[in-house]
Amino acid sequence: MSNIVDVELALQRAAGRRELAQELHGMLLGSMDETRRAIEASWQSGDHNQLYVHVHKLNGSTRYCGVPHLERCCEELEKQLRVGDDTVQDAYHQLINAIDALEQTPADFS
Repeated sequence: MSNIVDVELALQRAAGRRELAQELHGMLLGSMDETRRAIEASWQSGDHNQLYVHVHKLNGSTRYCGVPHLERCCEELEKQLRVGDDTVQDAYHQLINAIDALEQTPADFS
């Protein structure tokens, strides 16, 4: 079991259907470049409303994929954006690091 990709959690969330879990994981990875660009552009422009929208969408995607670290990072950044927390910068960088880690971690659904 990995904190980055938890295959057992992915299988649980896909009702034990290995092929579905693998497909959902692949869809998440397939959309990650576009998602990351949108998140980074919103951050760089200082548009926290759009940043929230993109992070919220990514957070929803994580619910089906067994990626607990990325899921927690999304939740934390969403929470901080909602309340205007001063540590939003740290949460943003943690999310970007979590995306990097996911992209570098193979998932074995066999």
